[in-house]
Amino acid sequence: FIHSSHDNVISPKNSLKLWTSSNDHEKCKLWIGPPCRHGCLAMYQDKLYKKKVGKFIERALTARPVCTA
Repeated sequence: FIHSSHDNVISPKNSLKLWTSSNDHEKCKLWIGPPCRHGCLAMYQDKLYKKKVGKFIERALTARPVCTA
């Protein structure tokens, strides 16, 4: 979950509730980012956004599969 701390459309509390209700906080991550408008975090915090999302994707791609076919 990625949310700006000052989202003017959807409260960051919504992401916090969803993350809290998840059963695996190792796979399910929450980032409440710096203040900016709804949907603008990637634009105004591009370096930090790319770092956070890139790290998440890298972990997901290198994780061991849960099941095999």
